[in-house]
Amino acid sequence: MVPSTEKRYRPNPDESIEERLYSTANNPLPVMELMHQIYAMSAKGIVKVWVTNEKELITLKDPLKHVCLYNKNITKVEIYVGQSSNKGTVSGVMQTFYAEWVKQGCPQYARKFLPPFTVSDLPPHMSKRSAEFDMREQMLHHHRNWENRWLNGHPLI
Repeated sequence: MVPSTEKRYRPNPDESIEERLYSTANNPLPVMELMHQIYAMSAKGIVKVWVTNEKELITLKDPLKHVCLYNKNITKVEIYVGQSSNKGTVSGVMQTFYAEWVKQGCPQYARKFLPPFTVSDLPPHMSKRSAEFDMREQMLHHHRNWENRWLNGHPLI
């Protein structure tokens, strides 16, 4: 999906500069948000989440909301924390999310009871992959640095 949101075109191929096909300023695309929701709603059983600290968990708030509040096929949420010193804060953030979501859920579509969650240390045999070789990190970097790409590819600069 990301390559299609990054497409460029020239309104007049001979004279004009390249412009983004889908400008985020004038026409923000909800593609990434919709993909998160679709993946969250198609999950089943135990959902496993790996985070380093509470900041990473906060960035996953919306997908976790769809998993925990609206997906009735989830039995448990397991959160693995990369730094064991952050387990308490991650657990506190998740409890805050649950307290907030209980009040927000539509009774017609939301679960009656949220699935239990556990916060534990990252298993010793698992470690974070290097971002240098991680395709996801490269795509995120590409998506976040659209201004630099535009400046470097601009014919008048």
